[in-house]
Amino acid sequence: MLYGATAEGGANGEGTVFSVPITGGTPAVLASFNDTNEVGGIDLVSGSTLYGTTLSGGTFGGGTVFELSVTAVSWTQPQDGNWSTSSYWSPATVPTSMIDADFNTGFTTPYNVTLTEDSAANNLNVQGDSVELNTAGNTLTVAGELNIGPGSGGTPGTLTIIADNNGNGTVTVANGVNISAGGTLSGNATIMGTVSNAGAVAPGTFTTPGALYIGGNYSQQSPGALNIRINGTVASGNFDSLQVTGSATLAGNLNVTAGGGFVPTSGDSYKILTASSLTGTFDNTSPTIQTTQNNSPSGQSLVSYSNNSATLIWQPLLMLANLSNNVYGGTSGYGGYSYVLGTARNPAFNAQAYSNSDGSQIVIAFQGTVASLENSYTSLQTFKTIAADMSFGGSTANSVLADDVSAAAQFVEAVEDDDTYKGANIILTGHSLGGAIAQIIGEASGLTTAAFNAPGGQAVYNSLQSELEGLTSYNNPGYSNTNYRLYGDQISQFGSPIGTQVTLQDPAYAIFAAGPSSDANCIRDLPIFGMLHSINTVIAQIAANAPAVSTANEPNFASLLQNAIQPSSTSGTLQNIYQFIFNVTNNNPYLVDPNSGSDFLFAVEGGAPLIASVDLPADLNVAEYNLRYETDGIWSPYSIVSTGAVDTFADAEAIEFQPLDSNGDNVTEAGSYFDISFESSGTLSATLTATNVPEPRGILLLFTAPFLLGRSRYCKHLSTLCH
Repeated sequence: MLYGATAEGGANGEGTVFSVPITGGTPAVLASFNDTNEVGGIDLVSGSTLYGTTLSGGTFGGGTVFELSVTAVSWTQPQDGNWSTSSYWSPATVPTSMIDADFNTGFTTPYNVTLTEDSAANNLNVQGDSVELNTAGNTLTVAGELNIGPGSGGTPGTLTIIADNNGNGTVTVANGVNISAGGTLSGNATIMGTVSNAGAVAPGTFTTPGALYIGGNYSQQSPGALNIRINGTVASGNFDSLQVTGSATLAGNLNVTAGGGFVPTSGDSYKILTASSLTGTFDNTSPTIQTTQNNSPSGQSLVSYSNNSATLIWQPLLMLANLSNNVYGGTSGYGGYSYVLGTARNPAFNAQAYSNSDGSQIVIAFQGTVASLENSYTSLQTFKTIAADMSFGGSTANSVLADDVSAAAQFVEAVEDDDTYKGANIILTGHSLGGAIAQIIGEASGLTTAAFNAPGGQAVYNSLQSELEGLTSYNNPGYSNTNYRLYGDQISQFGSPIGTQVTLQDPAYAIFAAGPSSDANCIRDLPIFGMLHSINTVIAQIAANAPAVSTANEPNFASLLQNAIQPSSTSGTLQNIYQFIFNVTNNNPYLVDPNSGSDFLFAVEGGAPLIASVDLPADLNVAEYNLRYETDGIWSPYSIVSTGAVDTFADAEAIEFQPLDSNGDNVTEAGSYFDISFESSGTLSATLTATNVPEPRGILLLFTAPFLLGRSRYCKHLSTLCH
């Protein structure tokens, strides 16, 4: 600390003695002269006494030598006491703007110190003691610093500043509050000044949650923590918060406890911190909430950040997954979130916004693919719907995806521009295609995003910039973009991921047939893949606290599903004849999807790559196949082939196969796809003829892209399967 004197100013306009921190800061007036002017310097003796001289004043008006004590005084009253009672201090001097006030005697019983009037201190030090400072609506002015930390033996130091019943009470600190490791600041009063936290800040009093107000900037370092209690709902107001008028810079941890027998409900959200601007995040972005209720486990939460606030959400994944499900039909909310705004519902695209009870948090959910996934046939049709519509296997979004992203961006803009939701934190979510769209919008806007079983949209992102250009770009300090997927889900392995992927353990029934190596497993395990992709399965796994798992041995048929042969034309009545022109690579399998029939003929045309192998589908009513192949214009005899078995050929120009039941009789196969590979790379020109079709169902062919949306033009023949 530096000390000096002035010739003018002060309470009487005749000069002052002042102090200023050596590191810089606001000077503090230690004394004001009366009818005198300072000359000469100021000397500090023994660290506690200031000496100087004046030009006038004194007994004869000719000047003085003066002495000022800046020694610290320590509190000695172990229980309740009045700050202004000198006998409660040692030595018996009430602190002033030139005397430090120390609480460092190590009493095990907390001090309860009351301000009965406005009071002052030079520096206020709480080290190794627990002090409850009851302002009683008054102001304590600290000319220097407020320091909170441990005592010499490591005993923690705690200062709790309590306002009166009307919320009045202030501690004004000229040179800032410093909380070191082992120190805690708590209370429900107002601190005017900057606060630097390397220890802990715990809003509210020892017995009651509440808000702590900081009239200045707040900085939390990595060793520091913000401790929050949640003892009731948002409506009850029975929770802690930190309210900062200046900027807040975050690091360190957020520690959350639910007490008083209260257990939050999934989706409950609490605005725990506000500031004029916010930078940084807590190091633990998903803090565990410890509950004190018997037999009530702790649970995960999410901190959602905006430019000027941080909101804590209890069990957010369960809430977001349920809202991702609800957007498929109706306007019901979940977990304290209610429907507030939506697009015109149609099978092609739907988005809905949900708000929590106080409007501080908005969740926007996007609709994904709509179809049943409960058996091999409907799983196949749903997969084909996605493949026909989407473009995640490539690097350019097709018109369908571009239209959806454009509509999604416009909806987010509408929510952002609505005065009703100004200042609210926004989270994006969705399942399947809806999740992919949410992640694309999140990437462009910086809004926190949680998707479920979404295909990866990173490769197509750059081709969607014109659709995204109207979005507000947030400087969101806690931006995260995560896709939560189930182990074994095939659709979320399409494309390249945006942000982070977290793979959750699959349910017990998802035991894959023979491991990930055989292409036949893809066909055989379609019902399982369908179950895994369902949002209802995702919800069940999240509710069961399914852990994150490694993907090292996960079945992955994404490349097979994306290497699909598209028909260039289709014709036929009793026969369906498909014409293909497609580029193929040798030894890669390609999926082909005929209509239902009792006889199938696939033939390449002159100069096209020849057939190397075929893997025939496993259908419920098919036990085996009659198969033959053509080489150099000569057909082989028919031979019996098991379902799911891979047959290889040499220079085959065509293959023909007929499904048989367990009695060896020819039956109609439902049209499940088969995969086929070729001996060389090149342009494929081929035909597929499916005969004996009892009732045309329309052609839906293969996978060119990931699993995503329900389009009316592909879903109308599945009307009983669509929501």
